[in-house]
Amino acid sequence: MHTHFRPALRMGVVALGWAALFALLAYSGAFSDAAVAQQKKKGSQPTRNVQGVVHAPDGAPQGGAVVQLENKRTMQVRSFISQADGSYYFHDLNADVDYGLRAEFRGAASDKRTVSSFDSRPDVTIDLQLKAAEPTPPRKW
Repeated sequence: MHTHFRPALRMGVVALGWAALFALLAYSGAFSDAAVAQQKKKGSQPTRNVQGVVHAPDGAPQGGAVVQLENKRTMQVRSFISQADGSYYFHDLNADVDYGLRAEFRGAASDKRTVSSFDSRPDVTIDLQLKAAEPTPPRKW
């Protein structure tokens, strides 16, 4: 009785060994392929930086303004609060994508500007000028 289980046990260990080896090779291959793909993606994709200064309606630098950068392909919006000197900065942006850029502060807003994918500069500087908010006309009943 004891001898009947030995060949089956030995066969099971060998099969388990091959299965474990196969799984290990597949596992390591999958991760190496993913790592190579990630390196290619990072290495081949050009990036750019967008920076500038937000100016209040009177021309002074405006700290605390919300600067929004919209990816025109994905519609994802990134925000930056301008520094005390009015400066803002977005880094590592995909250079193959168009972006919309605008600033707002307490009802005042800048015109929307575009960073074009056809602009090959790695560092783009765009200053944003806030325009005073137009007063809301009174309601007529």
